[in-house]
Amino acid sequence: MQSNLISTNQNAKQVLARAKNLQNITKKILTKEDIWMKILWKWADENEILDYEWVEDGDFDEGGYHNGIPRTKKSLLNLKILRLHDVDIKELPKEFFNLTQLKELKIKNTNLKVLSSEVKKLKNLEELYLAKNQLSTLPNELQYLTKLTEIHLHSNNFDNFPEILYKIKSLKHICLDTNHPSQLSSKISNLENLTELDYKNISTIPKEISSLNFIKFKLHVNSDGIFPSGIEYLSNLEKLTIIGNNKAELPKEIFKFKNLTTLNFVDFNKIDIPNNNLKLKKIMINIRDEIANLGRLSYLEELIIFESDIEVLPDDIVQLNDLKKLVLSDLKNIEFSAEQLRWFIRLDEKNCKLDIDPEILKKILDKLDNDDDEIL
Repeated sequence: MQSNLISTNQNAKQVLARAKNLQNITKKILTKEDIWMKILWKWADENEILDYEWVEDGDFDEGGYHNGIPRTKKSLLNLKILRLHDVDIKELPKEFFNLTQLKELKIKNTNLKVLSSEVKKLKNLEELYLAKNQLSTLPNELQYLTKLTEIHLHSNNFDNFPEILYKIKSLKHICLDTNHPSQLSSKISNLENLTELDYKNISTIPKEISSLNFIKFKLHVNSDGIFPSGIEYLSNLEKLTIIGNNKAELPKEIFKFKNLTTLNFVDFNKIDIPNNNLKLKKIMINIRDEIANLGRLSYLEELIIFESDIEVLPDDIVQLNDLKKLVLSDLKNIEFSAEQLRWFIRLDEKNCKLDIDPEILKKILDKLDNDDDEIL
């Protein structure tokens, strides 16, 4: 009996000891957790990073965004979207990368020079936005972010396309520019999920890009008005944005892209549609002088002309009778013919959505009032 009692007491002591040990371990873990948070908050205070707050901004669909770092434990540990905009930070502390629930990290215009290898801890990260900083390299540890689908790196100090990006197979969208013209490697074919690429200062497009199921591509001209070689390898594109300058002429290869549904022209002197083989549904135009043969786009459903210096719309625009949306924005010098006014009326009767600046609309209505008999 005494033996059993001694045994029971010993068992009880062991259980109590284990419980105390577990308590101590738990206490240490919580203490350590609190310490890294306090260090992070101190860093945020020293760098004048505010508490998590709403910033009004009409450029966002939601009307604004949350900016800053939360100052409560619960909010910090559950944080999924973190934005730091317009603060002066050269480097992120290692404690920053304990925010392992982050899905979106957006650090913009902060003078960030280095992205730590600790970024590998952010296993849930889907979008990484690092635009307008001082980065020139990326850590190899980025390849361990297997959920990363978007990375934005424009307006930094990269000389070449970062090699590590070729290893992140989950990427769907890359936005980048470099200090000097640089080639895109044949390794681009490794990015089998890539659907959108915006690469400024690219000099050569490799043929291997044609193996990808590209949807969107942003094509930039260089300062001499020359587009990269290899444009023909983008023939499977559905959506293409072409950014030119006052020296640039449209690359003829794009008018052979049979899958194009959306085409955006930005910053050209003249746009001339050479044939009617394109089955475009949407076109957006920013132009200085002239648009020619727009009426050839008989499949067009949405037309946007914005911030352009043209004084007249092309005469054949009135052939676009199946438009579902027409946007005319910031066309300060524009005038309209009587036939074009009749065209506006026809579009309105067909319930085409007319999104027209008030000043332009006033010109149209005044013209309709003054020349009512001639137009109708």
